[in-house]
Amino acid sequence: MKFLGLLMLVVLALYQDQCACCGARTAPIAPSPAAGGGSANCCTTQTSFGPITIAASADQVPVELQRCGAHGDEISAIVVSGKLSGCANVTSDIVFSTLTVDFTTDRSRCVGTGTHRATVELTNVHYTGNLRLFVTPRCVADSWVDPFGFSTADPGFNTLFLTNGRGTVGPILDSLVLRWAISSPPTCPPSVVFGTSLGNRARCP
Repeated sequence: MKFLGLLMLVVLALYQDQCACCGARTAPIAPSPAAGGGSANCCTTQTSFGPITIAASADQVPVELQRCGAHGDEISAIVVSGKLSGCANVTSDIVFSTLTVDFTTDRSRCVGTGTHRATVELTNVHYTGNLRLFVTPRCVADSWVDPFGFSTADPGFNTLFLTNGRGTVGPILDSLVLRWAISSPPTCPPSVVFGTSLGNRARCP
């Protein structure tokens, strides 16, 4: 009888252990955090955003776009707005169904005086990028912008976008996406306030 009682206790213990194991397997699994901590900054559907200031002075303009142009002026301010969907994270993939880029140019450091404003309307802009969020400073390792449509009433910017549209939009979106990726807490849409900590260079050295 003692042996039978002991056998029953062993069977009961094994049963309880098995149930505990099964319970652990069937418990909800918490989602993995996004790389860099927290949840990814994502918009699952096309969502309006902006206006967001990318540069408020010539020195804050992405370094790739800092130069005096053919008309004797330089870009001195950039503001973006539009609609987007996608995620800003270590691997970023974002579609802008519409993207409005408002430029201000200034002659004071080139030739003459005076400022000028121009707006470029872009459609179906697809941006992909690989971000390094575990280094200092955080940066964009590489990125790509697919061909897109655009319109503008400004002859100078029309020529610029015809000849180098993706090369112009790329650095602007690098800056926007990097700032969105490191903003905390995660948001949709991006509500990025210009920060001097990133300077004028989003690309990794």
